[in-house]
Amino acid sequence: MRRNYPRLYSVTLIAVIGLLHFSAADAQKAAPIPAEINNILSASCTPCHFEGGKMLALSMVNLSKWTEYSAAKGSKKAGMISYVLKKGKMPPKKIRRDIPEMIPSKEQADLIIKWADSLREKK
Repeated sequence: MRRNYPRLYSVTLIAVIGLLHFSAADAQKAAPIPAEINNILSASCTPCHFEGGKMLALSMVNLSKWTEYSAAKGSKKAGMISYVLKKGKMPPKKIRRDIPEMIPSKEQADLIIKWADSLREKK
């Protein structure tokens, strides 16, 4: 019976490199939210998107667990944040109507969008 050690070593080497690659990717966490951005998010997003918020909102983005997201997941969430702010979908209409002080100013929204866009993965 002929043994095929070079092939076995090649397959093993590929598997190890693959595991190392995925482990390194998983180890990269989302960067912490800068203080200035966090202050705006805290004032405008706290009731829903921070600990104790509504389940649906937390499933979309949980800002209190931001640094637990992987860098890739944070990038996707940042894209969503940028999109909803650009489209004027957040805060929701009910919040805009009932608690208008939670609406970020144009300058604040622009700061959040700039930050969020900086986190998005380059295609």
